[in-house]
Amino acid sequence: MLWASGPLLAELSAGSILGSLLLGSRAAAADPHRRLARLLISFTFGLVALTAATLAPPLLAVVTPLAGLSLGPTLATLFTLTAAAVPGRNGTEAQAWLNSMMNGGAAGGAAIAGLSASKPALGLAIAAGTAGMAALTVALRRRQA
Repeated sequence: MLWASGPLLAELSAGSILGSLLLGSRAAAADPHRRLARLLISFTFGLVALTAATLAPPLLAVVTPLAGLSLGPTLATLFTLTAAAVPGRNGTEAQAWLNSMMNGGAAGGAAIAGLSASKPALGLAIAAGTAGMAALTVALRRRQA
């Protein structure tokens, strides 16, 4: 299955590019804060579907580009909101902090992936838990607003 990692990454990238193009055609009309919440939920469920597809590996070829659809738009919206959230010339520092947090998350994710690589059910449980936490976060944020 290792041979499939390159094509699967290419599919994820193709989905991300397509999602970014769709975002670019609609971005001016939507509130970026609401868009980010929807994109994060969409991305989380895409990752849950991707994790579930590991139980039937041929499904990976179908699910991977769908999971990528939210990746590019989520990052673009996140970086846009980060730059807009800081006054003056502090945007560069804010972007650096965001990159540091993303790299830390990627490292933690890689560690979890290593632990669950031979246990797809564990990976699915972790992904489902993450989706639940994301949904709870969005629900609590809406309640506060």
